[in-house]
Amino acid sequence: TAERRHQSVKNWTRHVDIFTKDFIFVPVNENSHWYLAVICFPWLEKAVYEDKNEQDVVPYSKTKDSASSGSVIVFNDRLSKTEEAIEDSNSGSEGKPKESHMGKVCKRYLKVECRVKKKLQREFSRSSMRELYPKIPKQNNSTDCGLYLLQYVESFSQKPIENFETPLHLENWFPSCAVRNKREKIRDLILRLHVEQTKKS
Repeated sequence: TAERRHQSVKNWTRHVDIFTKDFIFVPVNENSHWYLAVICFPWLEKAVYEDKNEQDVVPYSKTKDSASSGSVIVFNDRLSKTEEAIEDSNSGSEGKPKESHMGKVCKRYLKVECRVKKKLQREFSRSSMRELYPKIPKQNNSTDCGLYLLQYVESFSQKPIENFETPLHLENWFPSCAVRNKREKIRDLILRLHVEQTKKS
């Protein structure tokens, strides 16, 4: 149940009110594959529309026909052909695959977290949160999904998505060399932190 799932991770957010955050990064491992879900604007209780002028930088903009109060963006470089076709067709499904386990898990967790922390009974459903599956740079092997997940977080953190109109085309979001060099960067960071810690003790 959602309550049991929440019990197993509730300590992760015991000192944090996730409903004050614009973005929540949720790394997911499913069938030995890592992908990323980003919960956007969980604090929104109803849809908010902002006009974007070319000079203005706004935190987000939404399509006028969307009644969503937030979004779950899934960065999964192993989307099936069916999911990609649904996103391409954009036939009123807001780019959602028909069977989205990730969205359901995120939304159930949000519902329980809101009830426990805020004492509010709030629905997080398809009518209140859209699921978006952007086209993104993909790994070309079976070992780099974790590195790609880290790069998705880094790229999103540096420049969050401003426009939620579908389809979201991010195929050129970052160069492949950014991921190729990530193992070395992580190794160098770990070694540097180890040296710093050794000096302190």
